[in-house]
Amino acid sequence: MTVVGRISFGVTVALIALVGVTLWLVARVDELARLNVETVEVQVAATDRAAEARRLVDPLESISSKYLVSRDPAYAERAEELEDALSRELTALDALPIDAAERAAEASLQSAFKAHLAAFGVERLHGLEGTPERVDALEASLDTVRQALAELTRSSRRAMTERSTAALARSEEAARLSFAAAAVALLGSLAVLAFLLRTVSRPLRALVAGTRAVSAGDFSTRIDVRSRDELAHLARAFNAMVSELEQLERLKSSFVSHISHELKTPLVGMIETNQLLLDEVLGPLDDRQRRMLDLQLSSARRLEAMISDLLDASAHAAGLRYVYSAHDLRAVVQRAAAVHEARAHNLGVRLTVTAQPDPIPVLCDADRIAQVVQNLVDNALKVTPRDGTLDVTADTVDDRDLDADLLPPGAERPRGRFARITVRDTGPGLPDDERRRIFDRFARGRHAARGSGAGVGLGLAICRDIVSAHRGFIGATSPEAGGAEFTVILPLHFAGSVPPRSLPALTAAGLLSTLPLVSAALPLVSAALPLVSAALPLVSAAALALGATACTPPAPRAVLPGDTLVSRGDLVAARAAYDRDATTSPFPEERAHAAFAAAMLLLHGDPDDPRGAAREALYAVEQRYSGTHWSRSARIVLDQIHARAVARLSLREEAARRAELQLELTTLVLRSDEIWYEMVEIEMRLDEARDERGKLLGEMALLRGRLEKLQEESDRVRGELDALKRIDLRRRP
Repeated sequence: MTVVGRISFGVTVALIALVGVTLWLVARVDELARLNVETVEVQVAATDRAAEARRLVDPLESISSKYLVSRDPAYAERAEELEDALSRELTALDALPIDAAERAAEASLQSAFKAHLAAFGVERLHGLEGTPERVDALEASLDTVRQALAELTRSSRRAMTERSTAALARSEEAARLSFAAAAVALLGSLAVLAFLLRTVSRPLRALVAGTRAVSAGDFSTRIDVRSRDELAHLARAFNAMVSELEQLERLKSSFVSHISHELKTPLVGMIETNQLLLDEVLGPLDDRQRRMLDLQLSSARRLEAMISDLLDASAHAAGLRYVYSAHDLRAVVQRAAAVHEARAHNLGVRLTVTAQPDPIPVLCDADRIAQVVQNLVDNALKVTPRDGTLDVTADTVDDRDLDADLLPPGAERPRGRFARITVRDTGPGLPDDERRRIFDRFARGRHAARGSGAGVGLGLAICRDIVSAHRGFIGATSPEAGGAEFTVILPLHFAGSVPPRSLPALTAAGLLSTLPLVSAALPLVSAALPLVSAALPLVSAAALALGATACTPPAPRAVLPGDTLVSRGDLVAARAAYDRDATTSPFPEERAHAAFAAAMLLLHGDPDDPRGAAREALYAVEQRYSGTHWSRSARIVLDQIHARAVARLSLREEAARRAELQLELTTLVLRSDEIWYEMVEIEMRLDEARDERGKLLGEMALLRGRLEKLQEESDRVRGELDALKRIDLRRRP
């Protein structure tokens, strides 16, 4: 079942349960209202009939007594009317749906009245004498009827009380059942919703865990696919993306090792050749030759440093492994700074290294921390003027003394005590807008060194990667006294400390970030080739000056005119030169060289290559010059372009699918809120039903009060009638 189907099923079940509970509650409320109305109607009717019967008994007694004594026909007619009215009231009372106790009292009343009619009815009174004994017997007969009426009244009151109690019990039971049914429906709905959320959240959690593992460099992660819903499709796409990333990692490692060999091997030969010439192994040199060779050697070493920075940055992005061990940070800093003492002396800069007297234990890769210190000192020497100072300090610091500007954006202030390395110079300082930007790749400050001492802007980025791998952070500030101050914060090492986890082998962001490194390396390769070409005439001239007679046969050019134009930054002219050499050069090696360089210029101008022009050019190089170095290089670049395109497509599909799932989850949450509002409405209706029941109970209490008042009024009237009867008997002749 799909995710949408499961959500629809769960919502349908919840709605059915809620509708069922609502209908049941309405039925119970209607039943309680009907029972209460019936109870009130029956009790009111029974009470009214009994009160009317009591009202008729007293006049009947008076009129019958008067007729028995006086024999007045008018009294006989009146007595007969009263008897008929009392008979009608008792007949109406007998037709009411009263309970067994009331029915027994009503039967006793009927028997007493029939006995009275049989003994002292109007027809019977015609033949009786009006003696005092007869009058007393008449009164006694009617007293029996009164007692039966009083018993019926008490039975009615007891029945009303019992029915009220039963109605209250039924209402309370209905309320309990209503709450129970609502709770069961709510729990059932919540259980269904929880099951749906679990079926949706479990694969999402697996997907999130897999994404985090991949972002941490674990490309062996795979998501188990057992269903056929949308999440399963997303999991399969994720597994395919991870497989592609594994292949990209292998290609990247091959490219890094290949470019390292291809770039460093000719540089080492050039540097060693220049050094042999400067050492006058082949003979003495004049001032002009020595100056040219010094310039050549300096440029070659600068190029070697740039390539080393590029390879280090690529290694960090690919996943540089660290060897952690316990060290005293003071010794690491002192050894690293000592490397630049001679250079600082030659530049006229006073370099001082200070450390606190107590050891500073840290768990680190000593070579990498030394590389950080050397990079910071090297950068400071480039911008510190002659007679300036450069202070390197190693100490410890509490968290409350940390400068907030050193913390990364959004990071919380750490707690405890930390190791600190400070490199402070007296150079031009850092503007506020450059304090964080200078740690980005290829970023250079406006006061950075220019000319022969300039770098490519990777040194501080490498320092940031190394420090982050050690769970530390690095920052730069400009003190008020002037200059710049770079600070490195590292955690102290205590017994039982866990070493930091090495950088991941490869991340998706790191993988995509290596393509700019490759693009940046290509101009350096092109710039290196003219230097190698320039070194050859110098070597030849020196050999000729020493009497060397060797000569070289004609061979393909190692440096094409387009290479020289690229080094000057004229890419348009370089493209034309490459196209010309690709078609007119007599050497296949030069044609392959020119075709590959022209394709790389296309890729440099448009890295995304939407029209595929660069890919077609690289594919033509691979096919036309198969088996050559340029064919292999074209294949590597094509694989990188394809891998980046696949990775971007997978990331876009994953982002789109996540957006769809987020929308579905939002819809589910909104539907849950609607269900909750329906439950609240049901509770409000239950409260209204309880209020209605309270009103009915209040009306019953009012009716009970009215009945009591009627009973009191009946007792008062009966007392007055008794008094009148006694007065009448005393006046009787």
